[in-house]
Amino acid sequence: MHNCKPGNGEPGRAGTLARPVPQTLRRCERRGLLWPAGTSGGTHWYSRHNRDRLRRIAELLQDGLNLTGIALVLDREHTNAQLRTRPGEHPNSPAPTA
Repeated sequence: MHNCKPGNGEPGRAGTLARPVPQTLRRCERRGLLWPAGTSGGTHWYSRHNRDRLRRIAELLQDGLNLTGIALVLDREHTNAQLRTRPGEHPNSPAPTA
């Protein structure tokens, strides 16, 4: 689903993008909010999607949400984005015309 292969991200730079502490990054990973790829040396590689998501997580943390609340917000944002791209599949959308 998310492309996190080495070469598609930058090692260790996620921590400098939104300035989270390493413990916050690891808590986000454990909660399934981020999906870094690992290397044999233990470096975490974050895809562009993960880096964008990390910026959003940082915004929500700054707004006072905890990780449980952030997971709910991110899930709703994802669902809303899917519904906007597929309006004919929403149960309340008008049936497609032939």
